[in-house]
Amino acid sequence: MACNGRRTIQFALIALVLTLCSAQGVTAPSSVSPDQPAQPRTFLLSTRAGLSRERIDEQLTPLGLRVRRHIPGIDIWVVEDIASPRTRADVERLIVDRGAGWIEPNERVRAVGLNPDDEFYPTQWSLPLIGLPEAWVFANEQTRLVAIIDTGVDLNHPDLADQIWTNLDEMPGNGVDDDDNGYVDDVHGWDFVTDHGDAYPEDEHGHGSHVAGIAAAQSDNGLGVAGVAWNGSIMPLKVLNERGNGEWADVLEAIGYAADNGASVINLSLGQSPDDPTEPVPVQAIEQAVSYARSKGCLLVAAAGNNEAYQPAPVIYPAASPGVLAVAATTADDDPWFWSNRGPEVTIAAPGVDILSTSRYNSYATLSGTSMAAPHVSGLAALIWSFDPTLSADGLTRVITSTARDVHTFGWDERTGWGRIDAQAATRHLIDLETSLSAHPESVPVGDRTAVITATVSWADAEPVPNGLSVGFGVSLGQLCPDTSLTVGGEATTTFHSPAGFGEATVHAEVLGALAATAAIEVTPYRFYLPTMLLHPSAIPQ
Repeated sequence: MACNGRRTIQFALIALVLTLCSAQGVTAPSSVSPDQPAQPRTFLLSTRAGLSRERIDEQLTPLGLRVRRHIPGIDIWVVEDIASPRTRADVERLIVDRGAGWIEPNERVRAVGLNPDDEFYPTQWSLPLIGLPEAWVFANEQTRLVAIIDTGVDLNHPDLADQIWTNLDEMPGNGVDDDDNGYVDDVHGWDFVTDHGDAYPEDEHGHGSHVAGIAAAQSDNGLGVAGVAWNGSIMPLKVLNERGNGEWADVLEAIGYAADNGASVINLSLGQSPDDPTEPVPVQAIEQAVSYARSKGCLLVAAAGNNEAYQPAPVIYPAASPGVLAVAATTADDDPWFWSNRGPEVTIAAPGVDILSTSRYNSYATLSGTSMAAPHVSGLAALIWSFDPTLSADGLTRVITSTARDVHTFGWDERTGWGRIDAQAATRHLIDLETSLSAHPESVPVGDRTAVITATVSWADAEPVPNGLSVGFGVSLGQLCPDTSLTVGGEATTTFHSPAGFGEATVHAEVLGALAATAAIEVTPYRFYLPTMLLHPSAIPQ
């Protein structure tokens, strides 16, 4: 087929089943705006008993504090700081100096790990399945750049706009190639589809925006969805038009552009058309582009392909190229997806069925395919690479494959490769944690007697781990409540309740899904002592 005198190849976008929020469908709720200011910080305040709300308001208003509500029974007031942002110490000093009691920050409580507040996160089944809430606890600002080689990206989407890469060496709109890389005004990526290319890789299809959102949508921003990479950034490179068509030359040039301009991970949720598997593929050119990107230290991730017409179907290019992580798709039940292509090239698997993510026109959509599985891997690579920036692409691949979870057969198989990605296990592999467990007291009598169990978890030069890491507790005798606790200041606690029988209770703690520490509590028989001083001497045994 000819188009503007150029031979065009129809690529498989490798995404199926649009089930929610089409391009004309649901947009982000009007009540949530990306420009919405952060909520005022709130505190928990204890005052002298009997003070009315009016009296407390009268005392707090000059301090820049305002009562939000009262918690009955425990007589605590929830107050908000309506002045300019202040530290906890500043607010505490204001209160204590006036003899009002104590004040503590009203921090968030999270169920397990770091669960973002994005509106649709509860429906993103794939993220907790692969252990991301635990990995996110250690996320930092150094997450690697992911190049999305696809149909472009919705550059103004409220869940994507702040994640778009900016080329700081290029001056926008001056018509000059400031960084001398051959692309004029390429501030936010490049559109390779137009005849001469341009600096506006806007998505006219929706596929690329969906892929980008899976990898690195803005997380914990109160709207939309969360991205795998949490603090990740996106380099949008448009190689496919509004119909999902393009040519290999543009894909290969985009791979080179990504490698030359700072991308660490290159996501390729595209490939040869499944309608004609005999269509010639420029294998040598693809392998040369892959080799070039790898020489620049890039990790390349590609969708293995999905063929609705027949299975088993072979892995398509570029995923079939040596040096590329070929990603198969799995379901919410951790089963291999039937329509996912298979073969000796499959490296790894990731969730790819009914995946909710961003789409064009500020909307969200649910799609299925290995196109959706690949950016899970790309986002994970960007995230965990920040834990150890010294890793090579091959070293990172070994981390991802060696920590994957077997969900089909033991070891490698052609349906899921080395298994389904596991962010929690990969984090545990890269982060050196030290955990100790203590009990106070170390001995309790039988019955309803208690001891406090404290797990102390540290990392990186003995620093306390970040708040929000979940510690799971178990015991061989007696009961624990709760059985999972979150770290605060590097510590997580639970309460041991002694059983009716006596013996030694072994308490264990699990961190990042693995046994981390144990402690013993001696449960002793309860001793009854007769109050002999109240008895007549004749009643005391001789």
